[in-house]
This record gives sequence, structure tokens and C-alpha cells, in this order.
Amino acid sequence: MMSSNKVRESHGSVIVPEKRQWRERVALAAVNLAQRFQSDILFCAGSMCIDAKSSLMALMMLGALKGQLLELTARGADSAQALRELSRLFETVS
Repeated sequence: MMSSNKVRESHGSVIVPEKRQWRERVALAAVNLAQRFQSDILFCAGSMCIDAKSSLMALMMLGALKGQLLELTARGADSAQALRELSRLFETVS
């Protein structure tokens, strides 16, 4: 019997801040914010994808891509809210 419950998936994109102190600040805030959601959240730049909840250091690797576009994907019940709040976070420091 197949379940009628579909996993929600949301997509978005943000720009990595160019200034170093902003990249560091947004990376720390993004990890902390992502951990508050149940959804799985990925940040992808090109072929490299990082679990937003994994570690600050992993996310900081994407900081080397200053000024570039990151694709965000969230899967779970609160995916839309997670992407709204994460997008807002990047907008406030850009």
C-alpha cells in the first residue's frame, strides 16, 4: 500500500556575500538556523553540495565562492519556511 503523504521539497537561491566577515557571519547563522528545522537542507554550488546542518567548516568551504550563486534545496514538512528564513538571512548581509 502506497502512502499518500508526499515529502515536500522547496528550492531557492542566494548569493554568497563577498566580504569575508559577512561570509563568516552568514555561515555561522545559516548552520544555527538550519538546525532549527526538521527538513533536510542542502546548499549547492555547481556540483558541490553541503548539508546545511553538518558543520560550520563545511559551509565555510562555500564561502570561497564569494559573490556566487548558491542553490538551496529543503526536503520535509517545514521546507518552505526553512528556505524563506535562510533566504532572508542571506539578504540581510548581502
